[in-house]
Amino acid sequence: METTSQASLPHHNELENNLNFRQIVNNIGGTFWLLSADLNEILYISPNYKQLFGIQQLTDLPPQEALDSIIHPDDREYIAQKFNSFLHTGKFTEEFRIIRPDGEIRWISSSAFHVYDDQNQLIRHAGLIHDITESKVKDQKLRFQTQLQELLTKISNTYINLPADRLHETLKESVHDLGEFVGADRFYIYEYRPDEELFYNTYEWCNEGIDSLMKSMQGIAPTDMDRWMMEHRRIDFYIVEDVAALRDNDALKTMLLAQGVKSMILVPLIDHGQYTGFMGIDAVRTTKQFGEEEKQLLKIFAQTVVSARQRIRSEEALAKALENANESDRLKSAFLATISHELRTPLNHIP
Repeated sequence: METTSQASLPHHNELENNLNFRQIVNNIGGTFWLLSADLNEILYISPNYKQLFGIQQLTDLPPQEALDSIIHPDDREYIAQKFNSFLHTGKFTEEFRIIRPDGEIRWISSSAFHVYDDQNQLIRHAGLIHDITESKVKDQKLRFQTQLQELLTKISNTYINLPADRLHETLKESVHDLGEFVGADRFYIYEYRPDEELFYNTYEWCNEGIDSLMKSMQGIAPTDMDRWMMEHRRIDFYIVEDVAALRDNDALKTMLLAQGVKSMILVPLIDHGQYTGFMGIDAVRTTKQFGEEEKQLLKIFAQTVVSARQRIRSEEALAKALENANESDRLKSAFLATISHELRTPLNHIP
């Protein structure tokens, strides 16, 4: 929280020189602050505010404006509403993000209360701020891992006995669910048809405000994706974390920039050693570093899709074989019935 300069803070030196006050503040943990009743002045703030907010000195902005300027934009309106409510209720306990001058995002826990005099008149506001970034990141990672495992279990259970006539709709639903889960701008599956030697964008989900490429990416000749195919045959993933960093004469760079792609990760679909296409994620709004979670999710989903297609083909082949066997049995029965009838029919005398 950037605030008015320490030198101009009334009572600040007096409070600092109060041994009991210093002992309490230094042992309470976090960053302690006192605001005037009208919210226009900071009466005291713990010296460790520099480490918390990443600043070397306080500014001349009024306290509320200073705080608003560093609250993460996505949290600003919510915290403003809660703080306005605090002015009436005297209760404020919230967790939110701040953006330090160097661009680093930190999570803080902030609590506040009113201070009254003997006549029950409001004389100041007090509060305590803790940096909870480390615990928040751990909680988020644990929650993400739990949700990831739940999603992977759901996918496995969905496809394990999926009827053939449900595969198309289920793939559309999965592409949507996975795209939302990883925060992708675009999630897609391309099919390679060797009989035509062409690629087809068969499934695609786009985040809000992101243009679809499905119509324009149909019947793409392999020559447009030679590099991709070669990479897919050699490694598990093909990753471009910054399209702009590719060579200027790179055809892949030209194509991706035309599509608005800033980062991309692809995983091949390999069926019994045969390349059948790929699935991938595009980052369009900003560049993105793809973590192990995205890689794990893509790889497992790719294997699940290939396995589902294999099983459905096997079931269809078995059904066809059974149909042929039944037809063969029918013809055999008809033949035997005819022969039996002929054998029972007396032969006419031939003069």
